[in-house]
Amino acid sequence: MAHGDLLEMGRAAADVQHHSYLMLDGAAAVDEGKWVDVRGFSRMSLDLFGSFAATVQIRASNERVPSGPGRILGQNLSGPCIVSLDVPVRWLKVAVVDHKAGVVHCILNAVSA
Repeated sequence: MAHGDLLEMGRAAADVQHHSYLMLDGAAAVDEGKWVDVRGFSRMSLDLFGSFAATVQIRASNERVPSGPGRILGQNLSGPCIVSLDVPVRWLKVAVVDHKAGVVHCILNAVSA
């Protein structure tokens, strides 16, 4: 699969939608990631996993059409973790900005309420 691909979508309840996106699929080098439109999702989490020595950034944009790298959301990440997001943004991506070894995977889970 490719970065930004929709993995799963469905309804968690009558008025709540759930989507999962593959943000990084085995990134083994510096990788800018791919923008995903997250409008309408009030709660999100990013699951960063794999065995790696790398610096990863969550980036966001509220532009109509994102251009450039976007703005860093939060802190640099350097190991497996789950990050909770509740900030309303239009676009989101995950970028590997420094890579020394291993592969990085990341899945976004988003829920509308």
